[in-house]
Amino acid sequence: MSVSSIQAPALRLACVAMAAVLVGCANPVVKLDVAGHSLQASPAPSGEPASIADAINKLNHVRAAYNEAIRDQTGTTQNSVTGLVWLGAVMLGGASKVHRDVLVTAGVIGGTTYGLTVAQLDKRRIEVWQAGIDTLDCARAAIVPLEMTDGDRLALRGSLGTLRGRKAAVEAARSKLAAHLGEIYVTAEADEAIRALLLTTDEALKQSMQTQRGGEFLVRASRGSELSSAVNRISSKVTEVMGNIALPPTAVKDILAGLPTQINAIVPGAVSTSKAAAGDGGAKAESESKFAPDIQGMKQALSQLAVAQEAVNDLLETVDAPAAVAALKACNLAEVIKPLELVPSTEIFTQGRARVAGFEIKGGLPNYRVKVLGALPEGLSVSFEGDSANTVSITASDKVQPAEVRILVSDRNSKTQQFVVKVQAAVSPQALTALAVVPPAPAPAPAEVKDGKTKTSPATPKPTPSPTPAPLHAPPPTQSSSTAAIEAAWKDLRTALTAPGFSRTLRGVTFGVESTELKAGRLFVKLKCSKPDAGLPAIDVREELAAVVPAAKATLIKYDALDAKLDQIDVSRSKPCVKD
Repeated sequence: MSVSSIQAPALRLACVAMAAVLVGCANPVVKLDVAGHSLQASPAPSGEPASIADAINKLNHVRAAYNEAIRDQTGTTQNSVTGLVWLGAVMLGGASKVHRDVLVTAGVIGGTTYGLTVAQLDKRRIEVWQAGIDTLDCARAAIVPLEMTDGDRLALRGSLGTLRGRKAAVEAARSKLAAHLGEIYVTAEADEAIRALLLTTDEALKQSMQTQRGGEFLVRASRGSELSSAVNRISSKVTEVMGNIALPPTAVKDILAGLPTQINAIVPGAVSTSKAAAGDGGAKAESESKFAPDIQGMKQALSQLAVAQEAVNDLLETVDAPAAVAALKACNLAEVIKPLELVPSTEIFTQGRARVAGFEIKGGLPNYRVKVLGALPEGLSVSFEGDSANTVSITASDKVQPAEVRILVSDRNSKTQQFVVKVQAAVSPQALTALAVVPPAPAPAPAEVKDGKTKTSPATPKPTPSPTPAPLHAPPPTQSSSTAAIEAAWKDLRTALTAPGFSRTLRGVTFGVESTELKAGRLFVKLKCSKPDAGLPAIDVREELAAVVPAAKATLIKYDALDAKLDQIDVSRSKPCVKD
């Protein structure tokens, strides 16, 4: 056979193959020069952003990298089509009686091209990269409405500083007022009034803490830090899912699960402003001159706290938080649910005094479950209707004895909170008798007038001077009593933190306590977090832990065993879940 007789069929075969290749490439992937669609000439931003615009620039670089990866994978698909075209050409060539050597060469080219590209093709990779792009878009849509002017952000930071200072003042005033509880000069009526004011204070502190966290989140979000951090977490999650076939591509979006809770904290009306409301009981307590200054100091501190909290709330309303919530819902993220909380979080009864009290369950996801941890002491009962009810009633009879009971409340999302019930010992009659005031000696009998002469009655013997009664205020605590109080407070706090089912949720991260150790006046706490690398701020975690038992916190602050920053609660063993 001549060379020309081979060349002609080979040329026809090549033309068929090339025409098919061109058909396969007739719909190429267009490389758009648009932010977030293709890689730019400039390098990817690094470091802390100065604005949301900086964070968006960083997001666009990561997004573009995912788009490039998808385009490369799509190009692999085109190559596999090319391989099939060559194989098809072989079949056509065989039917056209093309020379065997030409067919073998075409078959090798087609088979190799198809085999290599099929080995590289992975549809799951495309799904993971696309999930990364979708999640980046969700993060951007939720954070952009939270942009603030530099002036507003500066004002918010200043207001947050004021709020922290007012909170510290309220906590100090609370400790001073709480020191009067159980003192023998406090009447039962005044005692109840003080407790009511302390419960109001605890609620005000809890509300102001929520406002503080919302403000701190907005500061981070408005300067781009929150979006930049989200980009880093999304990128890490994409890498993790890509390398772990057990994780579905949808797991990438789970990285934003905590965002709804954080944004919910800045929605107008999400947190009410704390108010001091002692009512008639407060007025009656103020009539007791011995601690009226402390009552007034407490009310003044609460009033100043409310003003500081209102200032922060006003600045939170300068951003479009509802638009951010709508963006999250559009991304099919979990519906915004307020944190589970109990109002109030503790109740104190007195031995031998019958009384009915209770608490309200707020937030979370109904229906709620209520469980008493341990056995109830005689004379104390807990009532809860169940299903969609949100109030729990606690009744103490006159037979109730000193005890401490914890009530565990959980919602449908398995979030939990604990309510603390304390029954304190009543003051013994002997203590009251010891401080009884001795009545004054009777006055001498008046002189008697008889027959115009004055006759003085025999002098009444002078009574033996009684010892001066003890002043009607509590003596300063001795070293041993203060040490015992501190030890008891630390014990109460540790017991609550390590109780079965204890957990808290902070910035979308749920954590429990794995272990505690009290050493050299410091409580070392090791947490177990739902996201081990969450990087929760240590100060927020310490606040959350100390607030579990308000009475213990007040005692520790009173005896200087706990400072305003709560540094004595050490969470350094919980890194990287917690960061300094």
